[in-house]
Amino acid sequence: MKISKLEKKKIYILLFSCISGFGLLESGCVSAKNEVNIMMKNALDVVFGGITYWAFGFGLSFGASPGSNPFVGVGCFFVDADRESMGYIFAVFLFQLSFATTATTIVSGAMAERTKLSAYIIFSFLNTIIYSIPAHWIWSNEGFLFTLGAIDVAGCGPVHLVGGVTGLIATIVLKPR
Repeated sequence: MKISKLEKKKIYILLFSCISGFGLLESGCVSAKNEVNIMMKNALDVVFGGITYWAFGFGLSFGASPGSNPFVGVGCFFVDADRESMGYIFAVFLFQLSFATTATTIVSGAMAERTKLSAYIIFSFLNTIIYSIPAHWIWSNEGFLFTLGAIDVAGCGPVHLVGGVTGLIATIVLKPR
């Protein structure tokens, strides 16, 4: 089945709207004085997570240069493309970026009202890099789960694996509100 360009744009919009949806959900679970803070954290996930995914994450997820293996990719750092492949590369990058930032946004609810903004920005950088490893496992042609025939439905594997595990770790480390 072939997806048209308009349908792809709709998918990108839906994926990025997940981030604002998480922000609205999380702002309903915090005190009124922290609503702006939680919305800002969700917006910063896209900014700082996006920079990290552009610089390192996409290469760790989909790099196929020498040194790549079933567990981590190498290459394609600082995503760029030539004229012939520009559309495809940037479309895949944007699609995967939305998953990477969503994995981090899931955790912002677990960390709500217990972290400073500067600490959360560092977490956003680190979580994006952490996300890139399981993304390689399932979505890269060299990934070990991909080669075993695993099927991932709409990105639920790496996104929820990383979001859930890092959310649990953050909750244990930060203790109750």
